[in-house]
Order: sequence, then structure tokens, then C-alpha cells
Amino acid sequence: MKLRSVIPAMVFLLIARPDGRSQVKLRSTDRPVFMSAARLELLCEDWNSLNPGGKRPANDAVLNVSPKQIVGAEMCEAYILGVMDDRVENAFGAHYHPVPSEIDYLKPLIDAFMKHVKDHPEEEDFAASTIIRKVEALIVQAQSQKPKS
Repeated sequence: MKLRSVIPAMVFLLIARPDGRSQVKLRSTDRPVFMSAARLELLCEDWNSLNPGGKRPANDAVLNVSPKQIVGAEMCEAYILGVMDDRVENAFGAHYHPVPSEIDYLKPLIDAFMKHVKDHPEEEDFAASTIIRKVEALIVQAQSQKPKS
């Protein structure tokens, strides 16, 4: 069974009452949102503080950050990496040989995501994954338009 065929059933279960009826009346254009862009923006606020220059600090580095900042930054990164894993999963399917990878444009992606949400408050209730994909497409487009040296 493909994941895409399971998703509508999962959505039904998440918004259905025990008697099987929906908790809310969904229109054809409605989409359940589990992580809003506004919520992810709050989690990502401190990502740069924990990742100076966009890189993980050395194991012996001392950073002046609170546990709350650490948790928020880690949740931000974990969510974004989950969105990227989902995109790759859809491209490769469920049967593959795993190769550990990193996203080399995580800092620009988070910075652009934060800027987009601030510049477009009308989209703050959208799913964070929607905005991440939109911003990623803009980054790829900008990279492909750079003159080659």
C-alpha cells in the first residue's frame, strides 16, 4: 500500500470523532495543518544562535544559550529535515539503501523561511511544509540563475 493512499485515511482519523463523524466540517479547499508556519518560525528563531555561521558548533564550543533555545532550534531543524526526507522518500520510494546526507543550504533555507513568514503574515497559518517547499524552490531558482564562473 502506498503512503499517498494512507494519508486520506489518517487525516480522517485525526479529525474524526469516536462515532466516525468529523469534528469539523471540511470544505474541498481545507487542509489540516499540524505545524503552522508561524509556529515553526518561533521554533527557528534561535537556530542561528546554536549554529554560528550555519554550522554545528564544535563539541568543545561554549555557547551562551538557554535550554529553551536549544530545544526550539533542534525542533526547527528536525522538522525541516523531516520535510526534506519526505520529499526524497517520494522521489526514491520506500525501498532504498540509506546514505547519510546533510543539507548544505540549511542556513539559507531557514533564513529565507523566517523572512518569508515575516514578509507574508497572511501565510502564517499555512502548513510550515508548504512554505519550506516554496522557499526552497526560490533558492534553487536563484542558484540556477547565477552566472557560472
